Amino acid sequence: MTDGRIPMGFSCHSLWSVAHEKFSSLPKEISEKKQKIAALSETIQKLQKELEIASETHASLQSEIAPLTRFCETKLTPLIDCSAVFAGVEKKLNFSVDSHFADSTVDELISLDHGVPAEKNETIPPKISILFNCAGICHDSIKKLSTVDGEEFTDSNIGEMAIRLNLPFREKLMLKELQIMFEEERVPADIAAHKENCALCAAATPQEARYLLEEHNRE
Repeated sequence: MTDGRIPMGFSCHSLWSVAHEKFSSLPKEISEKKQKIAALSETIQKLQKELEIASETHASLQSEIAPLTRFCETKLTPLIDCSAVFAGVEKKLNFSVDSHFADSTVDELISLDHGVPAEKNETIPPKISILFNCAGICHDSIKKLSTVDGEEFTDSNIGEMAIRLNLPFREKLMLKELQIMFEEERVPADIAAHKENCALCAAATPQEARYLLEEHNRE
């Protein structure tokens, strides 16, 4: 150093002490940066996996929604318009049924085939087929019951009626429950609840249905 071949600094600005500190701290700095690189690499792998899952989900949702998109573009508007019309008719029919039961009985309900009165201003009771529909009876069975009015339905043997009209077993049970509800004056308020809670309508076999009817003293 005395001959200048190796540079040096003053005591207040040591050249080699500073260099030594930097050189000595370099391995630690490199190690810390390697740890950061490793952590970042792990984060990248996780993000890549999440990206892969997100891409698969994205593709799946696109595939799932494609038919709905086409449906909305081609059929939704007519369906909205149609449902609005049906909702209006449903409200009108429900009002007629509710108004009828405010001061009248089931026996006065008319059949589906009942003709329109000559006098348009004449008030006629609602058709019993409305209650059949609300109770879940299918269209084909309602057509088979088109001549049945409230009085006939109340007085009929449902089992014999079901055989005569070739009605499905499940709908025979539904009609029997509806008849019981008529007798107990629980129509129309309880129709909606009975479809979810009725053990008779849920019977899987004729034997099970017979047991339930006998248990409640019904024929």
